[in-house]
Amino acid sequence: MTAQLRAACPARPAIVPRLSAARPAGDYDADGLITPAAYLGFAQQWRDAGASLIGGCCGVGPQHIRLLASCMAAASESAGSA
Repeated sequence: MTAQLRAACPARPAIVPRLSAARPAGDYDADGLITPAAYLGFAQQWRDAGASLIGGCCGVGPQHIRLLASCMAAASESAGSA
């Protein structure tokens, strides 16, 4: 979907998903919430497809955003030093 948005609009899209609806096996904890690692995997795909802002709504909490922020910062630092 992100790639389709990029093709239709020159601006970089913002992604603020509601991830509590889909429940792929292994991606959710015992409470039915997406795991931070699974969310990070989705977020990396959105970033690679051109998203400039990634956040979260239902099913995404502070622990998800902390992991996302630290991994994205590390990726940016690595890209900047290459």
